[in-house]
Amino acid sequence: MRYAIAIIVALFGLITYYSTSTDNQVTGEKQHVKLTASQEVALGRQLAPQMAAREAFRTLVESGEEQLPVIDDNALQGILRRRDMIRYIQIRLARHSA
Repeated sequence: MRYAIAIIVALFGLITYYSTSTDNQVTGEKQHVKLTASQEVALGRQLAPQMAAREAFRTLVESGEEQLPVIDDNALQGILRRRDMIRYIQIRLARHSA
C-alpha cells in the first residue's frame, strides 16, 4: 500500500512538473519552475556572492595566479589571495566534519 501511494505521489509530481512549463524571456529556454520576475531577481542576488567566490577560486586555480584584485564600482576594494581561499575551505570542511 505504501508503495502504491509513493508511486501515485511521484506520478502526480512528474505530471505537474512537465505540464507547467513557461518560456524564460531572458534566455528563451523552457523552465519548469514558476517564479515571478521579482522572485528570480531576488534569487539571483542571494546567490551572486557564492557564485562570485566560486568563479574567483576557479580563476585562481586555472590561471596559476596567487592573488586577484577585488574591484567594485571601478575601485579597488581589496586583494583575494589563493592561500586565504584554501584556508577558508579547510576551516569550512573541518566544521562540517566535526
